[in-house]
Amino acid sequence: ASYNTAIGAFAGNGNSSGTDNVAVGSSALRSNATGAKNTAVGADALEVNTASNNTAVGTDASKANTSGAYNTAVGSGALEANITAAGSTAVGYNALKLATAAGNTAVGADAAKSNTSGIYNTVVGTEALATNATGNRQVAIGYKALNLVTGGYNTAIGSLAMSVATTAIDNTAVGSSAGAALLDGYDNCLLGSSAASNLQSGQANVCVG
Repeated sequence: ASYNTAIGAFAGNGNSSGTDNVAVGSSALRSNATGAKNTAVGADALEVNTASNNTAVGTDASKANTSGAYNTAVGSGALEANITAAGSTAVGYNALKLATAAGNTAVGADAAKSNTSGIYNTVVGTEALATNATGNRQVAIGYKALNLVTGGYNTAIGSLAMSVATTAIDNTAVGSSAGAALLDGYDNCLLGSSAASNLQSGQANVCVG
């Protein structure tokens, strides 16, 4: 092994032939034997990792990761449960905390924190998409956007946009509080601040303003 840096009790302790790794913090990158080009900063960050090209900054960040590669986790508990999935980015306290699927991006405290098997979701904002577990290909941008949703293929942009939607599918809501009352509709397009603020269920509606 060569070009490794380890600072802290048990940091990088299991390294045998891995190169270009940085481990700072108690048990950071502790189990890594052959993985290369990993950066782990924080207690238990990337603790059981054996893969390469991961970055974890924060206590318990990517703690459970073993063979997942090309993941970035910044924040305490970010991407904590990921084991084998690759290509996810989590920035913020508990962002993507429970995720085990690939290709997700979450920025913000508790963003997509309950996501487990949902893939290719993009989330920006505190508690955005926080309840989603299995829904795929969703975009939630704004405070609590799609906060309770369990459906899939929704796009919500704006603070509280579609914030109480649950089983809704294939909806687009753009604007602060757009679709804020929508629960279970599909194929709706709601554009503007507080657009369709009283719509709770329906399909193929277009509301502008």
